[in-house]
Amino acid sequence: HNITQLFTSMCQGLTPAPGQVWTQCHSYAFDFSVWEIWGALLHGGRLVVVPEAVTRSPADLLALLVHERVTVLSQTPSAFYALQAADAAQPELGRQLELDAVVFGGEALQPQRLGAWRDNHPSQPRLINMYGITETTVHASFREIVEHDMHSGVSPIGVPGSAGALFVLDAGLRPVPTGVAGELYVAGAGAGVGYMRRSGLTAARFVACPFSVAGAPGTRMYRTGDVVRWGADGQLCYVGRADEQVKIRGYRIECAEIESLLTAHPRVAQAAVLARATDGTEGVGDRQLVGYVVLDQAALLAREAKREAGLVEQWRGVYDGLYAGPTQAALGENFGGWTSSYTGAAIPLDEMREWRSATVNRISALTPQRVLEIGVGSGLLLAQLAPMCTEYWGTDLSAPTIETLHAAAGSQPWGDRVRLAVQPAHIADGLPQGHFDVVVLNSVIQYFPSAGYLLDVLATAMRLLAPGGALFLGDVRNLTLLRAFTTAIVAHDPDAHETAAALRARIRREMLAEQELLLAPEFFTALPQHLGDLAAVDIQLKHLESVNELSNYRYDVVLRKAPIPVHSLADLPTQPWQQLNNLTALAHYLQSRQPTQLRVTGIPHAGIWPDVALAHALTEADDHAPIHQLRAAISTPDDAVLPHQCHQLAQQLGYTTTLTWSPTPGLIDVIYTRATQPPDDAILALSEVYVPAGAVASVAGYA
Repeated sequence: HNITQLFTSMCQGLTPAPGQVWTQCHSYAFDFSVWEIWGALLHGGRLVVVPEAVTRSPADLLALLVHERVTVLSQTPSAFYALQAADAAQPELGRQLELDAVVFGGEALQPQRLGAWRDNHPSQPRLINMYGITETTVHASFREIVEHDMHSGVSPIGVPGSAGALFVLDAGLRPVPTGVAGELYVAGAGAGVGYMRRSGLTAARFVACPFSVAGAPGTRMYRTGDVVRWGADGQLCYVGRADEQVKIRGYRIECAEIESLLTAHPRVAQAAVLARATDGTEGVGDRQLVGYVVLDQAALLAREAKREAGLVEQWRGVYDGLYAGPTQAALGENFGGWTSSYTGAAIPLDEMREWRSATVNRISALTPQRVLEIGVGSGLLLAQLAPMCTEYWGTDLSAPTIETLHAAAGSQPWGDRVRLAVQPAHIADGLPQGHFDVVVLNSVIQYFPSAGYLLDVLATAMRLLAPGGALFLGDVRNLTLLRAFTTAIVAHDPDAHETAAALRARIRREMLAEQELLLAPEFFTALPQHLGDLAAVDIQLKHLESVNELSNYRYDVVLRKAPIPVHSLADLPTQPWQQLNNLTALAHYLQSRQPTQLRVTGIPHAGIWPDVALAHALTEADDHAPIHQLRAAISTPDDAVLPHQCHQLAQQLGYTTTLTWSPTPGLIDVIYTRATQPPDDAILALSEVYVPAGAVASVAGYA
């Protein structure tokens, strides 16, 4: 009954007739299909069932409409806008359309987007906007779009069908005056009576109608949740929603339901979901859902055993294959697996040896005698450090790696000092507590599955350290610079005609796909809250002349176990780089002032700054801006320097240097210390080398 009355009621808008060719573009689960199917089959027309793949391709749909000589097309506005674009790309094909009418429904229509299409088709098909919902049997009102509508900036939904009634009411169910927005209620022959087995929802949405409705006395009316207003011409205009429900491509979406699902995730504290216009405006046209989440800081540190085990096994498989079997490289010379993120080629051997020497020098300065290296790998450090130690213990999760290393180390004169075991980083079985003066995790923690896992490993390592011992964490990847680093990789070899929007999308995908654990320096400054016996945190850049991703984007951290004397660098005299601007001015300052210690802040890092600048330019760029133009506009500032240049200056002037990050991405701080000072640093543990911009409440959010 409701279906037959639908066509009777809407005959003023469109009268189905024999000989018409209709399409069914929508799923049987979408009420729009009721209109499409029975509009043809009940009235002697022909129905073309459009394959789903064709409905998803505007170009293919255009070709089908021409081939099948379709006369009545029903579309959601967003789908028709895409069809318009395909039509504009193939104007000769578009002019072959034989459409008599296009019926819109499912979401708000923007008539101003239809004028050019209508003018380009001499037959000028009727454009009919029909408003309705499933609860009112598909369509409840209609409006034939006229020239005025295409310039009005509103979304007209017209007048009720002949068997229905529309009421615009306020919160007290009182009719509102013309021009005043109110909620739309639908009554009459097409309105349903309720939801099956959902009495509460039925009572809320299907309410008693206090008005007289022809042919339906004592009826209920459906509360749509849509906000509309009557125009002076007696036509309704759509305004928006009274609740949080939105419509996208004809589908009703309750944003609150999606928010509820998002907040059900253990790491999400709050969530908000909005329907935003794809063109950056806030109109009622093409929209997409955008979700915003606030992470639960405490949950970020929670352990997820199943996920962690999977990632650990994944890395085990990688290193089983990398270091298993015989090798031609001498012990400590197997640099296999060290490849450039930019090109995929091996990092040059001389650069890797410089990297290894710098790491050995940092660890040697800690005067190690009893060393534990967690993640010993192929023995790059072991071969250099074990000869100077009385004990060198090494663990690795890869059995083939330990087997190969055991055979190689056993043949060395110092081989009896080496003890190797197969075990993951979080397992301390067989390792003596309070025994080691140095524990090393070099280029390892980025492969840990989570920050919570890392905290547990650090706590275990601290228990293994003797009082005053040092925990060396090498090759830490800087989370603060992830966007700049990813931008540099993705933009290293862009497509010739790639745009800013395309590159941003690629960068976003790469960042989301990142599987390694990156840590901002603030993570380590907050560690004393988690490690009660932690006395000092020393965060420094690597001492390298090579300019590559290892020198630019990684850093080293030394954690010292109490009790030990500590030398804090937090409150040193400072000199902003902006007041110097070059190394010559800095040299003059040091020679003339002769400071005992000085922190120079905010120095642009010449190896990083172009990447940071490009990442920022991409954020601000127009979607269609060509990448080659953005890159051409990026240059290294004249006052930018490389870290090794700061070291060279210090050596010339009788100073030593300590380099660390500045809180601002792309900048570094350099601490100059008079070399004539008593060698306190050999006795005291450096701390607060890195100074964050403000107080750091927790490690959460920095991993």
